[in-house]
Amino acid sequence: SKKTAKVDGWDTQVYEASTTLQATRHWMVNTKYNVKGNFAGYLGAADSLVHSLDTRTSISPGAQPSKDIEKDGKAEKPTKMTAQVWLARDFPLQMAELLPMLELLGKHHPKWGKVEKHMRQFVDDGTFPIKTQIPIMWTVKALMTIKSVQRGEACTADLPNDYFDTPSDYRVVSAEEKHQANRRA
Repeated sequence: SKKTAKVDGWDTQVYEASTTLQATRHWMVNTKYNVKGNFAGYLGAADSLVHSLDTRTSISPGAQPSKDIEKDGKAEKPTKMTAQVWLARDFPLQMAELLPMLELLGKHHPKWGKVEKHMRQFVDDGTFPIKTQIPIMWTVKALMTIKSVQRGEACTADLPNDYFDTPSDYRVVSAEEKHQANRRA
């Protein structure tokens, strides 16, 4: 049975994709010790070694539930993350019109490439994603809803050759320069 919902007056089919994430702890030693001398020197080096241990937590997708990971004396449970998309039929836009933008994003961000690959399966359905909910972090989700669409008339005017040229008084600024300018503001 397919899940359906009404979004802004449109009948939609709801699709979900889920994964399980779990934190894993790794112990790392930051320093190498070369112990020379007597047993007391060895004990002193061992004590220093214990204080130099670094705990790192990594997140792995599709992790199997485990109770080995403890935080503050409690076992951490895996977190399920779910993305959803609401597809409407007979929407004024078609999936084929969205795919070039997703393809462009996918060339620079691999995750968008996966979205484009997944959405390609709906091209022939005559559906369009009017609402999406995508997990950004464990507790934050991005929600996008298309409320209305109005198609403009096609531009048939002859545009000058320099219409899309960058104005001469613009200059290229590095991300670091922009960041520093924002800090000063």
